[in-house]
Amino acid sequence: MMPEEYYEFERILEGLDEEFALMALGIIGLVMAVAGLVALVLYIFQSVALYSMAKNRGIANPWLAWLPIGNYWIAGSLSDQYQYVVNGQVKSKRVILLVLSIAGAVVSSLVSSVATGSFLLTTGQVNMEHLLALGSVGTVANLVSFALQLTTFVFWQMALYDIYTSCNPKCNVLFLVLGIIFGMTIPFFLFFNRKKELGMPPRKHA
Repeated sequence: MMPEEYYEFERILEGLDEEFALMALGIIGLVMAVAGLVALVLYIFQSVALYSMAKNRGIANPWLAWLPIGNYWIAGSLSDQYQYVVNGQVKSKRVILLVLSIAGAVVSSLVSSVATGSFLLTTGQVNMEHLLALGSVGTVANLVSFALQLTTFVFWQMALYDIYTSCNPKCNVLFLVLGIIFGMTIPFFLFFNRKKELGMPPRKHA
């Protein structure tokens, strides 16, 4: 026979486990809420900056800056405009970034579908044969997704470099490097330089 103190100790441990689990869930929820709020603020800063630049420089449909994929189109358009006005070169970063972002979203959805299919194996709704097929598709999808993300990142940084140069050429490299290392600084660099055109030729007044 177990002494009564043993069972009492077990009940105390169970209570502590429940309290710890609730506290952990509360902390996780708080962290996720704060992270979501920070991400929203950064997105607003970046969208305001790109919208202002596009509007000031005559880029068509500046409101696209408020859309997730539209961010890439506007940034690419600003970069293309800078290359054409300053260097006389016709680039297509806006198209490249748009295509890459859409392709990335499609592949990411495929990866999520594969993950969902793998989860369904535990419920008996998917058999092992299906899981093996999903695994092969998932491996390819993950590789393609990584390649798309890396390529998008490179072209995004190229577009940002042109934008920084058009706004404040003396700090373009600094902004680029800090943005690569600390990604959350990019919206602030864009926002606080949104009205500058130090790297653009003087406008011709009618």
